[in-house]
Amino acid sequence: MVFMKGGILMVLSVVQTMDTALSMGMPIGWRSRAHKKTIARSPASDTSNATVLRGAANASSMAHTPDGQVILDLGDGGDPIAVTLSSGRVVIQKRTSGSIDFFRGWSEYKSGFGDNDNFWLGNDNIHRLTAASSEIELRVDLVDADGLAQHVTYSTFHVDSETNLYRLTIGGFSGDIGDSLAIHNGRSFSTSDQDNDLYQQGSCASKYLGAWWYNDCHKSNLNGRYEGPGSVSEYATGIIWETWRGYYPRRIIPCSPQRCP
Repeated sequence: MVFMKGGILMVLSVVQTMDTALSMGMPIGWRSRAHKKTIARSPASDTSNATVLRGAANASSMAHTPDGQVILDLGDGGDPIAVTLSSGRVVIQKRTSGSIDFFRGWSEYKSGFGDNDNFWLGNDNIHRLTAASSEIELRVDLVDADGLAQHVTYSTFHVDSETNLYRLTIGGFSGDIGDSLAIHNGRSFSTSDQDNDLYQQGSCASKYLGAWWYNDCHKSNLNGRYEGPGSVSEYATGIIWETWRGYYPRRIIPCSPQRCP
C-alpha cells in the first residue's frame, strides 16, 4: 500500500461552546474497487451509492473524490470502513446541534454513534485509520459566534488500540490560536465509565461531561456538552479549546473545511 500526505477530518459544531471541524489529513491514495467484505459502518452511514476506495499509488485520488459517503478498504485485514469525506479528509467527528448526546460510555465511543449531522466515528475505526500510515495530519477548524474562523493542524496524529486504551500521540502543531492538545499527548482515552485520567479527585469525564484524552483534566474538551444560546455559566463542561476561547467560551457555530480559512 502506498501512502502520501492526505487527511482525516474531525468536524464538530457546537452552539455556545465551540463548533469545530477536526480533520485528519491522511497520506493515503485510494482507487475504486468492488468489495465483498462486511462493512464497518460509521454512524448513520448510507453506503448504497458509496464509492469504494482502497490504498493505491495515486494519492491524489482521495482529494479528488466528491464529498459524501465512501467505503475505505485499508488493506489491514479488517472490514472496510464507511466514512464521510469532506474536502478529501475523513470526518471522524461532527457536531451541528445538541440532538445527539455525546456524554456516553466506553463501548459507544469504541464503536461510534450518532447520525449524519452529529457523530463520533468510533475509536476502533480512528485507530485503524491512524495505524494505516505514519504520515497522518489532524486539522481542527473552529468558528465563533461572530463568524470568526480559525484552524490549527498537527503533522502527527495517532490513536493506539483499545488494548492500550486508545492512547493519543499528537505533535507538530501549527496555528494562531494556541495548542490545546499538547497536554493531552500520551494520555489514554477516558469516559464516565472508564476513568484513565490523572485526576486524583475523581473522573474528568464525569466532572466535565465529556469523553476525551484527559490529563488532569483538560485544555480541550471537544466531546463536551453542546450548549444552547445564552451565557455559559458552568466551568469547562462545554466544547472547549482553552487557548482560544477559555473555559467559558461564547457560542461557536458550525464550521466545515470549505468555510474555514
